[in-house]
Amino acid sequence: MSILGSIRIDHTIIRELLEELVALDPADDYRFVLLEQLEHLILPHSRSEEVILYNSIRALKSDTSEVIESYHEHAEIDAYLRALQVKEDTDLEWKETAELLQSKIVGHIDNEEDVIFKDAHLLFNSDELDAMGMAFEELKNKYETDGVVRTSADLIVNLLPPHLFERIRDLKSP
Repeated sequence: MSILGSIRIDHTIIRELLEELVALDPADDYRFVLLEQLEHLILPHSRSEEVILYNSIRALKSDTSEVIESYHEHAEIDAYLRALQVKEDTDLEWKETAELLQSKIVGHIDNEEDVIFKDAHLLFNSDELDAMGMAFEELKNKYETDGVVRTSADLIVNLLPPHLFERIRDLKSP
């Protein structure tokens, strides 16, 4: 499957989980289950997307402002997700924060599926997109076992210029 198809599937699941989350009462403990599901989907998805799709686009496209903006959106989404995990149900802003997270993610998804996907279609042929899809799924599985600290550190590494990114990756132990 194409990387764009894999990403769309994740986006659909993320949207559904967010709808469920914002519909909850802030005192409902099920919110922690949903937040954990979102974290286990969003963090591996984001880091894999950065490594496979964003960095491939950055290597071939001269104007990378949209891709760089997507990295920043990922960092912002990560922060909102973590904020919700530590907010108490008595905090009156929990619901507003959940709605803000949903808004940030949906805006990011819409922009990505419009702008970034168009770039990918222009830069890569279908065989390349399929190969990227396999790599995306494999890397996502790896990140699922690495945990939050590793995926957060990798966000920073993924933002490096491509030639530095490769050097840092080579320094990491397997």
